[in-house]
Amino acid sequence: MISQIRKLSFVIFLSVALSGVFAFGLQCKSLFPKSSAKTRSIKPVSDSIAMTKFRNGFGTKKPVIGMIHLAGRTNAEVVRRAMDELAQFGKLGVHAAIIVNYHGNVEQVELVLAAIQGKFSKIKIGVNILPNEYDLAFALARQYGASFIQLDFVSGRYGSRSRSTSLDVADYMAYREEYSEILVLGGVHPKYYTPVPGSDLVQDIIDATERADAVVVTGAGTGKETPLDKILKFRKILGSDFPLVIGAGMTADNASIQLPVSEGVIVGSYFKNGYTQLPVDTQRVKEFMTVHSSVLKNDPAQGGQ
Repeated sequence: MISQIRKLSFVIFLSVALSGVFAFGLQCKSLFPKSSAKTRSIKPVSDSIAMTKFRNGFGTKKPVIGMIHLAGRTNAEVVRRAMDELAQFGKLGVHAAIIVNYHGNVEQVELVLAAIQGKFSKIKIGVNILPNEYDLAFALARQYGASFIQLDFVSGRYGSRSRSTSLDVADYMAYREEYSEILVLGGVHPKYYTPVPGSDLVQDIIDATERADAVVVTGAGTGKETPLDKILKFRKILGSDFPLVIGAGMTADNASIQLPVSEGVIVGSYFKNGYTQLPVDTQRVKEFMTVHSSVLKNDPAQGGQ
């Protein structure tokens, strides 16, 4: 009899305990609802894919990208100087270079791309056709095996309310789909462009992440340092999982501060003593690459100590 009472008491105790656990579970469920696409407010999975695509595309962490400005009085001189600059970049460890019609023209961009076929295999080649000629840049990049293109802007409106310029999004996205193997470094509120009144930087950066593989931030002009507060503002809006490239004003002096908050840098006039028509200053390149190596070594996020 006592044994039966004990068994009955145990059953009653177990029943009460289980009901308490069930009730607690319901409370927890109400406190911590299932996550859904609507409740996730931070970065989607595609952003981590974007970071991986960028790093794989350049084959290194925090690539240093030099500029080939096409200085020279004749086609032959332009090609010779471009070849010399690429040779210097290759010897000194610069990871990539952009062929841009800064002093030259589209024909000379193509002449240089043709001349370097089969050469400089360690340097990723990019194309920039000013002003923002994405159709020509895509076509030349594919034809001559370039890895990426740079565009002044991929979002935003610039100029004034009465006369402004902006990207033809539908046309551009058709090209981007057609040339999907080519990475795009796209600017937002870039140098030499004035956003129209009422522009929304946050929205323009969000739009850029859907149209490019990396966002480029610049200051007021060529050779002018990109303000750190602008870089940090872009970084905050992008979060930590989408590539940010600093596109102007990089020097060996500011690299230790600006490199850690970017995924790559474009270095133009600094490598040429401040003047885009001068030849490459090898000492400046060495100094910059030394800082770059130091940053990678000491940045835990990049596998440093």
